[in-house]
Amino acid sequence: MPTAAKLVAAATFAIVGLLAGMAYTQILPEGMATTNLLLTATGVGLFCGWFVMGRLVGQGVLPAAGHGLRTSLMIVVWMLLIFSIRQMLIFSTRMRYDGPVDAITGVFKLGAEYATSAATLPVIAVLIVGGLIGGALSEMASQRWR
Repeated sequence: MPTAAKLVAAATFAIVGLLAGMAYTQILPEGMATTNLLLTATGVGLFCGWFVMGRLVGQGVLPAAGHGLRTSLMIVVWMLLIFSIRQMLIFSTRMRYDGPVDAITGVFKLGAEYATSAATLPVIAVLIVGGLIGGALSEMASQRWR
């Protein structure tokens, strides 16, 4: 059921996803393709805000901050999964894997590589601060518009 809190959470975490994607593109090597990275990060943030944070509001501001951090973590998990699967599909069409099991383990290897490259101060700071602010704003919207 659509609520104002879900709308605020979706909008806020879409911005958090966009800012985290922008921070991540700043640390990538020059000339590396970032096809649809910002659009995907914004979309994942929107959906995580609506479905994760949006359903957890109404418990107070302090728990909402924790739920906001949880939502930021979910954005990271989904982004790693989406881009790891995408890269695995690209590699598999180039016949770099010996079989399906090798391709599935390749998803986890790629996810670990992406996670270590994204574990920088700007990206983590955007996710933490954005999660705290997003959680608080969603909770305030829940209390304001019941």
